[in-house]
Amino acid sequence: MRYPRTILASLAAGAMALTAACSSTSGSSQPPVLPSAVVAAAAAVAASTAPHAPPAALTTSPGASTPTPIDPCKKLTIADVQPYFTVPVATEMPSPLSSGTMLGCEWAAAGGGGLSTTLDMLVIVGQDAQDRWDLANATGHPEKLSGIGAESEHLARQTDMWAMTGSGAEAVWCGVTTGGWRELAGHRELADPANIPDDVATRIAGQYGLLCNKIFGSGNTTPTMTAPAPTGSAAAVTAPGPTAAAAAAGGVMTGTDVPVPQGMDCSGTKTAKNTTGGLECDQQVPDPDAAYNFFLQALPKAGYVINTKRYVKTDSGRVLANISFSGGKLPGFNVVNIDAKDVDITLQLN
Repeated sequence: MRYPRTILASLAAGAMALTAACSSTSGSSQPPVLPSAVVAAAAAVAASTAPHAPPAALTTSPGASTPTPIDPCKKLTIADVQPYFTVPVATEMPSPLSSGTMLGCEWAAAGGGGLSTTLDMLVIVGQDAQDRWDLANATGHPEKLSGIGAESEHLARQTDMWAMTGSGAEAVWCGVTTGGWRELAGHRELADPANIPDDVATRIAGQYGLLCNKIFGSGNTTPTMTAPAPTGSAAAVTAPGPTAAAAAAGGVMTGTDVPVPQGMDCSGTKTAKNTTGGLECDQQVPDPDAAYNFFLQALPKAGYVINTKRYVKTDSGRVLANISFSGGKLPGFNVVNIDAKDVDITLQLN
């Protein structure tokens, strides 16, 4: 049910596949789903050899020849992406897949109805970014955008976009993709979101691309295509979270040592493989505040490291929270999402 994490996983996995394609004669295949189109498109767009201006955002680690990765979760804030959403942006999650030169971030809205509206960004630096751009420009027929980085593109009738600045070791590649449409500026006004006129897609892609200018540290960063301000805006993020007592322990997810709170049943088939090959358990809890505090306490005791945490309570009293964690006996990036009384735990197994 948690689209945000799977969308970003597809995006990052597609980008890694492109790197592998550079050393293969078979090339990369185009994913069938739109959320990863920004990366799929990077394998099918037209060549460009023009020099790029050095990016202001790129730095090099002391004593190293490779550039420091740029983390969009740290470079951008919720306030930067909120103008594109009609409802409060509740979560900000790092990519479950990354490399030494590639980092991603996803912002998800607090909309209802069981569907998630998301905006994802992937940033690649150094020679890997240059290789991505060169590979992207090997074939295909993208359409140029203007005012974003040194060069920017999107595919016809699609709003996902990517941009480039710098070259070689000084290169920075930035891609933006979205999931859902009802709560997104530009998309929500469309008569048919599945059939976007090309001039409209170009305008929307160009507006989302202004976020890449924030990554590059130059150019226009003020969108004109914004959504109405949310009527039920989220309260400020609290830390360390609610004051409720932590829920009692209730067991573990099947096949793992990941603890779950009392009242959440992740036994047997209630824990299952998801579409990305990981494990997922999605259940209701009686008290979301108590569940949130349980995970903050129980995960470290089980040997896991909490990487990020966020807790929001909307004006209506709805709890929206997430915790990302890693380490322990699991090899990858894992996340707990809480939406009202619904708790979803997703584990990455490879």
